Amino acid sequence: MVMINPVNTLTDDSWIEEDVFSGKKRPVEYLDFSDDSLALVCGCLRSGQDLVQTFTTVSEAGKRRLEFKKVINNDDYNQANKIRSYFKNRITVRRLKNQYISPWMTKAEAVLETPKTVREDHVSLLVKLPEFYRENTEREAIFKRYKSMPQPFNAYKSTTELNSIVRFVGSVERNSKAQKHTTFYFSTEDDYLVAVDVQRSDMGYGLWSWLSSTDKPFGLKSESVAVAHHPGYEFYQMILNSNYEIFEGKR
Repeated sequence: MVMINPVNTLTDDSWIEEDVFSGKKRPVEYLDFSDDSLALVCGCLRSGQDLVQTFTTVSEAGKRRLEFKKVINNDDYNQANKIRSYFKNRITVRRLKNQYISPWMTKAEAVLETPKTVREDHVSLLVKLPEFYRENTEREAIFKRYKSMPQPFNAYKSTTELNSIVRFVGSVERNSKAQKHTTFYFSTEDDYLVAVDVQRSDMGYGLWSWLSSTDKPFGLKSESVAVAHHPGYEFYQMILNSNYEIFEGKR
């Protein structure tokens, strides 16, 4: 019996945590930019700046209304437009379906609607949008290739038995202030997905990294795994907990 403690998977529909850089509440101040603030973020990240450096660059540019056309190129503008369109479309669809709009989504809407005027306390969200876009699109590419589990009667407490040969199909990294983990995805013999969330600091991270790199099928068995959707998606998957067995197997 192999026992590892994957991180808990969120079961709400909030998409992403609200804050990237925490700070004390203060009067609302606005930053004015001479150009597309999201394109500036894309340019900073492309040129090798980390999140903290990008946060500083963007903040200073907005406070002083600096010209930053030399920092960005056409690819940065195109990437900013893709990210803006992606999140605006997702939020619009949620409104049309009368689904919950979280505080994070409300902040994102404000950032996306006014690219040259951004609240100072929203800059932290702005600089993380490219990372969240990458994470979402990578996960969606995996979901599109496999079947959703049947929607459970109780979406928050549903479990099922797992006993299948599985194969690695992809992984998605979360690198935020509150969460630093990798979700490893494995497909079952019935083309359903098993998600394994592992903190990069956990002892089991090396094992799952190795299992995902061998491209060899193996067996997973558990008497009870959760069946849940990933926040923001109408796609149900199995979430592996700490009680399971790994065994050799062939497809």
